Amino acid sequence: VLLDTRARVKITDFGFCARLTDKRSKRATMVGTPYWMAPEVVKQREYDEKIDVWSLGIMTIEMLEGEPPYLNEDPLKALYLIATNGTPKLKYPETLSLEIKRFLSVCLCVDVRYRASTEELLHHGFFNLACDPKDLTSLLEWKE
Repeated sequence: VLLDTRARVKITDFGFCARLTDKRSKRATMVGTPYWMAPEVVKQREYDEKIDVWSLGIMTIEMLEGEPPYLNEDPLKALYLIATNGTPKLKYPETLSLEIKRFLSVCLCVDVRYRASTEELLHHGFFNLACDPKDLTSLLEWKE
């Protein structure tokens, strides 16, 4: 997760980069960091930008639980579990708010047709709970 000095967020994985264009709006190659991969990537199916929504959901679990699902597994076994287990289970769902659970449920839909788009996520109720980005800028200033 990258933040600039105005608290604008960018999520990246430098191990996985692909350019999508109007002529080629989907990819089918399997590259990236296994634990955050969407099931359609693992299964080597065509995919689009919704793989990033899946990865955001996994990253959210990582922030909540301290690690992504299947981290204690060998990477190949983790890929198998991602492909076969569907939406990962939360360790302590009873400790989470309804809004974060709803957010995760729209990020981690195995069926891509029902997974939220990035545009839909911007309007999700979970983000109504966030602080104003200007409240973060003082934390991002370089201090000596």
